[in-house]
Amino acid sequence: MKIKERYDVIVAGGGVAGVAAAVASARLGADTLLIERYGFLGGLGTAGLVNPFMSSYTSDGKPLIGGFYIELCERMRDLGGFKQRAFDPEAMKFACQEMALESGTHLLLHSIITGARMAGKEIAGVEVLTKSGTKNIDAKILIDCTGDADVAAMAHADYEFGDLANGLAQAMTLMFTIGNVDVRKSLIYAKENPEEMRFPKPASDEAVDRMMEGAVGIAGFFTKVEQAREIGEFPLDQDLVFYISLPTPG
Repeated sequence: MKIKERYDVIVAGGGVAGVAAAVASARLGADTLLIERYGFLGGLGTAGLVNPFMSSYTSDGKPLIGGFYIELCERMRDLGGFKQRAFDPEAMKFACQEMALESGTHLLLHSIITGARMAGKEIAGVEVLTKSGTKNIDAKILIDCTGDADVAAMAHADYEFGDLANGLAQAMTLMFTIGNVDVRKSLIYAKENPEEMRFPKPASDEAVDRMMEGAVGIAGFFTKVEQAREIGEFPLDQDLVFYISLPTPG
């Protein structure tokens, strides 16, 4: 698709928030452009492998979030890429892209916004570094979904960094995937050695079976971690191993 010089709405950042904003905008009839630095959408859910979605239900099972989130989950489920709250990053890439394109959103991928173009104190558009060079694109409305308020900062908007006391931000988390994990075997170990686990602590084989139907989070193995530390195989400053199962078995 040919990228135009002016849009009703430009959305900066193609993470889940950016895709939701762009899809909603385009479905309401606005001429919408979504700009993303990578060659795919999904943000930290796909580029950062951050999994799973946090709980979206009350303690008694009532849904807290609907709309775009439910549609995204259903599309990933149809692809075999969603189980309870865990998702396959490749399924998310595809589902986000299809929702954006079906809505009529124009996508500008492999592109980084390098500046906010101002008209007095108002943002009139953005300067974008693309594979074809630098482009100036105007917009009536700009929605900053970069995650770090990059465009707002470029426009000299006021912002705060970290907590108010000392400016500390949340620590980084390094996510990675690993295959050939026998999740059932881990749950059986947790059932037989509850003192070794922070969670879960299944009380029976039936409880293990129920857990295997959803996304499984496992944290613990305290003694094994300590043994590994004593022989120099676990240098990290923590007392447990924590992992979460994905929709694909193993």
